[in-house]
Amino acid sequence: MKAGPKADVDPSPLPLRGSKRRELAVSRFALDYIRVPRGHGVRKPLRLRPWQRELIAATWDERPPPRLAGWMLPRGQGKTSLTAILALYEILAGAEGAQVVVVATDERQAGLCHRVASRMVELHPDLEGRVQQYADALTVPARGSSFQVLPAMAKRLEGLDYTLAIVDEAGRVDEEVYEVVALATGKQQSSVVLAIGTPGPQLEQTVLGRLRAYAIDHPDDPSLVWREHSAAGFEYP
Repeated sequence: MKAGPKADVDPSPLPLRGSKRRELAVSRFALDYIRVPRGHGVRKPLRLRPWQRELIAATWDERPPPRLAGWMLPRGQGKTSLTAILALYEILAGAEGAQVVVVATDERQAGLCHRVASRMVELHPDLEGRVQQYADALTVPARGSSFQVLPAMAKRLEGLDYTLAIVDEAGRVDEEVYEVVALATGKQQSSVVLAIGTPGPQLEQTVLGRLRAYAIDHPDDPSLVWREHSAAGFEYP
């Protein structure tokens, strides 16, 4: 991210191979515009794995669409990259004026998703030309959309109005923080809270564990979708 005044951005829409299915649209967006930011395959086009596409489909392509999604995955499965892609897609191709927020156990943890998203922007000229980068936010002025890192303090989260809220490390985040974020889902016609994390000790006492227990007890509730991937010992019934 470059310091100082921001350059003018390209106001034209990003050329997209869209689809009515969010899972397919995000997959195409990633392949066309996202370059692997680090590690194996760095700077190569990012191809979503089948299980990642299934997570997206279960959350955005269900009818009626859920307001809340809980994803439990082990470490090292690319959670941060996946949430960064979802955030970028939302501000560049989602609803006009889309607002994406991310909270976690603290601002450092929440900032991981922002930093990965910023690097993805830097690696593709079509994104870099449309997105303005700040220390704790990304904005697309032509669409009035933004992606912002928020403090993990409930009293500073009041009044949220978002289309996508990412609750990172939901196995450790404070319960009050999660509740403030979740209670704001009704302000937009279509908004989603995505609670994502890894199973840890005393899972049943965490936000992630309580979402899992609710999903098991209320399998027909359309407002919640729950998915687990390779979380050994915590297989969903």
